Parts: sequence; C-alpha cells; structure tokens
Amino acid sequence: MKENILQYCIIFCTKYKKTLLTEELHADFLNLTYRYCYENSIALLSLDIRDKHTVILEISTEIAMESPHVIITNLKAYLAGELKKNYPQLKSKTPSLWTRQHFIQTIGVRNDEIMEAFVFNQKGLKD
Repeated sequence: MKENILQYCIIFCTKYKKTLLTEELHADFLNLTYRYCYENSIALLSLDIRDKHTVILEISTEIAMESPHVIITNLKAYLAGELKKNYPQLKSKTPSLWTRQHFIQTIGVRNDEIMEAFVFNQKGLKD
C-alpha cells in the first residue's frame, strides 16, 4: 500500500506584529521547531522567519489523526511555552506570543499574493 504524504505551507505571526523573533532567538526557535516536528513525525521542509515577526513553515506529514490546524496550534503552544522558559523577557513583552490566526495552504500551488495579504491583515500592522 502506498503512503499518503501531505505537504503544507503554514504561516503565523507574533501578537501585534512585535519584533520578538530576533537573531538571539533564531537558534533556539529552529531547534525547538525541529524537536517538535521530530517527536510528532512531521518532516520540516523549510522554515523562514520574516521581519522578526512572521514564521513560514513548510511541513510534510503522513495522513494522521490530527488536522493541520491541530498540528499548528500545538506547535505554537509548545514554542511559546519553551521560548518563554528560555527567554523570560518575552513574558513581559506580551502575554501571548502568537496571534490566534494562522494560514494553511497545501503545497503544490503557492500563491504569494494570498500569503502577503494574510500577513498584512494581521492585527496591528501599520505599513
């Protein structure tokens, strides 16, 4: 029987577009993301941090019990908890690290205009 692999592009942002994902956090952020993906049988295809507040992930997973929404919600909770443990200054900057929204698109057709519109429309963006 052939395995079914699903690939997703997922985007999420820090609350109020605060520039919290500084160079200081990059190594830990990457390590924590890889650890979470490894422990949950998710292949991390790419990770990009833009403007110190936007995260773009591309993941691949077999059809599983969890939907992409559940995967990303759990990942965001895990990252927020671990980053706040390792960097106490994050606790004082914002009570929650991420916005509640996220963007999920299957990979194959990547529409950069739609992705940029999602990032632009997040609460607090003043471009």
